[in-house]
Amino acid sequence: MNKEQRDILNLLASKSMNERDMVDVLGRSAVDLFFDLDELNFLGLVKTRHLFAGLDTWTITPEGRRYLK
Repeated sequence: MNKEQRDILNLLASKSMNERDMVDVLGRSAVDLFFDLDELNFLGLVKTRHLFAGLDTWTITPEGRRYLK
């Protein structure tokens, strides 16, 4: 895992962020790193869609937190 990925994981671990927030904070290219499903599963990131709000939220699972150490 490179430094950019670790920084993004640390940010995600600190709070849930919707996709718009991620773009605002991290920039489009950083967000695009997480659109690869295999990488998402490896890093323990879960993308959920809120039916009423229509927003995607990224959260990091407890399994994913082990990569932060």
